[in-house]
Amino acid sequence: MFLAAFALYLWRFQPGSGWGDGADFVLCSWFLGVPHPTGYPAFVLFGKLAGLVPAGSAGFRVGLLSSFAGAACAAGFFLLATRLSRSAAAGFYAAAMLALSTFFWSGAVMVEAYALNMLFCVAILGLYLRARGDARAALLFFVIAALGMGNHGTLVIPAVIAGLAALHLAVKRSGALNGFLLVGFFTLLGLSTYLALPLFSARSALFDWNSPQLARNMPLLLSGYDFWVVGEYIPAQMWKNFLQLAGSVGGQLTAFSVAAFAGGLLLGKNAVRGRALLFAVFLLSAAFPVLYPTREKEAFSLISFALFLVFAAAGLRRAGDMIPGKIARRAVPAAIVTLAAAHAVFLLGRNQRFLAERHNDTGQTYSRAVFQSAPRDALILIDHVADDTVFPPVYHHFLENTRRDAFVFHRLYLAFPWWMDAMRARAAQLGSGARIPRIDLDAEKQTRYEVGAEEQERLAAGKTMNTVAIDIQTVKLLNGNKRIVPVCLNTLARFGRSRLSRGFAFAPQGALFRLGATREIPVPGELDAAGALSADPVFRALARDMRTERAAWNLGRAAAAQGAERDTALRAVVGHLEAALQYDKSDCDIYKILVRAHAGLGNPAAARKYADSHAECMRAQYDIR
Repeated sequence: MFLAAFALYLWRFQPGSGWGDGADFVLCSWFLGVPHPTGYPAFVLFGKLAGLVPAGSAGFRVGLLSSFAGAACAAGFFLLATRLSRSAAAGFYAAAMLALSTFFWSGAVMVEAYALNMLFCVAILGLYLRARGDARAALLFFVIAALGMGNHGTLVIPAVIAGLAALHLAVKRSGALNGFLLVGFFTLLGLSTYLALPLFSARSALFDWNSPQLARNMPLLLSGYDFWVVGEYIPAQMWKNFLQLAGSVGGQLTAFSVAAFAGGLLLGKNAVRGRALLFAVFLLSAAFPVLYPTREKEAFSLISFALFLVFAAAGLRRAGDMIPGKIARRAVPAAIVTLAAAHAVFLLGRNQRFLAERHNDTGQTYSRAVFQSAPRDALILIDHVADDTVFPPVYHHFLENTRRDAFVFHRLYLAFPWWMDAMRARAAQLGSGARIPRIDLDAEKQTRYEVGAEEQERLAAGKTMNTVAIDIQTVKLLNGNKRIVPVCLNTLARFGRSRLSRGFAFAPQGALFRLGATREIPVPGELDAAGALSADPVFRALARDMRTERAAWNLGRAAAAQGAERDTALRAVVGHLEAALQYDKSDCDIYKILVRAHAGLGNPAAARKYADSHAECMRAQYDIR
């Protein structure tokens, strides 16, 4: 099982560094930095070990951790499901469904913490089952559970529930005092990975979220208090989340597996050993992504999905036991394995977009376009989009030595006062002409800016993750460098909407926007070619913004021009917005502006077409019937 899964994941592993959190994990593993909350010390340490593999790029080496953990989890889950269902055939079915599901597959073929998190979960559940008769397994349970907490926070549900039961066993064996002391010691041993975070932070401020070398910042990093933007807990949205997850489970496992789950849950007290504990973990793990406003719902549901499969395996075994006749019962395992093979083929077909991850090189394509578009010695500010970090260009610049003449900032890091100092030192080390100003954010707190009350409060309170602090430092960077080196942004989606951006004129320059430029340089053709094939939400959001921002720039040109020059600008608006529609058809403003542009060009038929599309978009957006 391990070899088959590892070969499959490596075959489809995404080379280099993709979108999302992957490049953040690679950079922090390579440089021993501190990733975004909650710090992920276990992943960083294991990623550093994976980086010692003497082959491939940094992204490939650290990514081996995800594929290896995914394969090990598939093998371990086979053993766990077999033990719990008391059927090797049913355990194989459950493991195959887990390994090929969208819930699990994406985390095993990209640099992410989810496959390793699931491996920890399988390990602690297996150790808990052994802990009933093995004191050493009980103590190892607490080490592994605490170590896993340094990888991803969703492990807290099985760790706490099974941990309380294991603590009861330890107290029963060793007495209350000895039991608590032993459990406390081994738990602290596992949690010791968190001691690495202050060491990473003190070592370098280059990639250092929340600077946990300062004791007061550690709770902020672990909780994400000043980082996470907490969504509204709206019942209607929760119901939508539930339906989305239930539809994904039903669509991949079919009604037969859902029925098998019910059978494993309801038929017989011995259908699943430790059924009450496992069901409690299942319920709480399933409820969390429904209640919590995250877009990574499947990844956060992975533990509950795996336990669903355990109960389904038990249901299959129980159904086989009910078949009369010895010969018939002997044929049941072969039938289950055959069914598993057929179901695996179905999943490979259904989930083929994940099979294509190996060919999703849009992160590299985008990074290449960014650096090809940048003038020599440019100061490039990389901004995030659609609430996702855009790390591939940062990865390519820092780890693949791309465009060493340029100086790359990730604008999101400007939230941290110490990062400007780190980049000033880096500029001196590289001999860059970029001027990195000294900024006293404590003094800036006393200044009133044209921002909302909430943002002003975040600035005054000193919360690190606030757009005002980022925009203040961006303005000072732009003012300090606009006559020194070329200054470029990859997107205006964030800074362009800030009131602090007034007075700065950017023009589209390939994949970038350049401060002070007066003419447009076309979007690199390879980006549109890549976008037509990519389903990646971050890349599609970037590509959409790239087009809509260029349309807005040309709309401004059209408003200030007349005659042929005006028509040329309006045609550019139409071209950019029609290209944007291949990435996002839900933005009603695109249709609205297309109506105006076609009307200005004297194309009434096209204007009517987009007016109808705008009306339909508004009906869908507001559920108007």
